[in-house]
Amino acid sequence: SRKAHSFDVLNKCHTINLLEIYNKNLRCILIACQGRFGITGSEEVTRENLYAFTGIPDIQRFSQHMFQFLMGKIPKVNLFLIHDSFIINRMPSEMKITDIHTHGIGGYDTRTTTEEHILKIAAIQGSYGISDILLTIYPSSIQGMREHMETVRKAMEIQQSSVQSHHSGLKIQDTSQKSTSVGPFPDDSRPATISGIHLEGPFLNPLQCGSINAETCIEPTEYAFKELTEGFEDIIKIITIAPEIPGALRLVKKISDTGVLVSMGHSDATYAEAEEGFRAGAKGITHIFNAMRGFHHREPGIAGFGLSNQDVYVEIIADPFHLHDRVIDLIFKIKNPDKIIIISDTVKETDKENRRSGVMDDRGKLLGGSMVVTESAERLIKRGYDKDLIMRCITETPQAYLLHLR
Repeated sequence: SRKAHSFDVLNKCHTINLLEIYNKNLRCILIACQGRFGITGSEEVTRENLYAFTGIPDIQRFSQHMFQFLMGKIPKVNLFLIHDSFIINRMPSEMKITDIHTHGIGGYDTRTTTEEHILKIAAIQGSYGISDILLTIYPSSIQGMREHMETVRKAMEIQQSSVQSHHSGLKIQDTSQKSTSVGPFPDDSRPATISGIHLEGPFLNPLQCGSINAETCIEPTEYAFKELTEGFEDIIKIITIAPEIPGALRLVKKISDTGVLVSMGHSDATYAEAEEGFRAGAKGITHIFNAMRGFHHREPGIAGFGLSNQDVYVEIIADPFHLHDRVIDLIFKIKNPDKIIIISDTVKETDKENRRSGVMDDRGKLLGGSMVVTESAERLIKRGYDKDLIMRCITETPQAYLLHLR
């Protein structure tokens, strides 16, 4: 049978390439015989190059994982999370599961000067099948934000050094890169790649600060922007700005001209003000409906603009707490689905214990997302959403957004 043959190939192969095998519900990426992803047909299987390309340390263990998967012996609750996550960071770009908005998870966040904490975030995200993340910086003082960005940069350099060492066939002992028990994957899962930074602020409207400290919101001036970002231009990918505050439109245009994506959020903008921000160069809207002016039938506001404009990207937090399920349904019915990006907005407090209760302070205010993007996607699929549609919202669409492709 095909399943038995696949297992036999995995046990006996002496060269590694990739073969995509499809069935009705699942996509499996197996080691077999067809050259792709930079692995040559003559390359010998070693522990090091197998780990570098799959995140799993040996061919026997990989074979066991995949055979159990194909034979249905892995619990169904894990199937969704497993099937797109074996070849982490070696899939085609459109297949990489990407979260463009995460502050932290499992006791760690970006408000740190310790790069090991940042690497822990990447490890935990990777344990849930996430391939790429943009680490999101909280607004604080300019100096504080720069310190946090520098910590992320150092973590990125450690990751890149680790990948280069794997490609050169060297074994390295990097305990900070190991997965933790927070995620559902075994300890051989591969950390998410830190692809850059999302600056959520500080040019935000204090009237719509959400869980962010309103005192950290400042006026959007070119001087402040330069002071904040100088030296970090290569790793800043997105910045969230409230388009209605004085000076914002000029800054949106300047930032957009540099190639950094501007997303509108933490905003009290009217429909017209959001449209002006879009015309100035903004490409997205940060966690639509959350921390922004509410929709009204006589003034639809920034949320109404995000729904009705079919060219602007919108982030949605698809856990059970940030948006009513019927509001999510409304977004998918009205909005161009190729412009919908599922994000996690996870924070330090996000862990297994608050999946059902939400991440809140002692006054009941939401602090951040309670699910990583693979969990949110699985939740929507279980609700009846088309799997391919939802998978695009965490793979192709965020990648297209980051590459300005759509």
